[in-house]
Amino acid sequence: MRAAFAALLLLASMSAASAPARDGLPVVEADTLDGRRLRLADLHGQVVLLNFWATWCAPCRAEMPAIDAYYQANRGRGLAVLAISMDTPNKAKAVRQIAGGFHFPVAMAEGAKLPSSMRPTQLPVTLVFDRTGALRFDSRKSNPGALTAQTLAGIVGPLL
Repeated sequence: MRAAFAALLLLASMSAASAPARDGLPVVEADTLDGRRLRLADLHGQVVLLNFWATWCAPCRAEMPAIDAYYQANRGRGLAVLAISMDTPNKAKAVRQIAGGFHFPVAMAEGAKLPSSMRPTQLPVTLVFDRTGALRFDSRKSNPGALTAQTLAGIVGPLL
């Protein structure tokens, strides 16, 4: 009974914390490394890949080149990517060094507006939203390991 009540409370808090914006995408806002304020709502109508990563996370660093290559090949088909670094602000220089070659926006989690249910407890985490804003993939639930071109094609490709 106690476990069921705890699960019910957790479910209620997750659904409230991840309340979608009017267009279906969750309310996420972050300042990109180039100084822009990016809101997921601004990406409505596109397939959105939201990735949480950190410089100290080896699997994160391993999958970032595949995400970047997949983004470059498919952004013209309506793919948008936002990577949010979970590094502490004193690691911003390291984040800039690693992310400097990426073609998609990168932001720091510090100062970002994120639903509590989206804050990862382990990394990497990738969420994919379809063009209507519906969550279609959550790596926390189907752990594919580090994303590769092949896994991205299987996850994102059908949504484009």
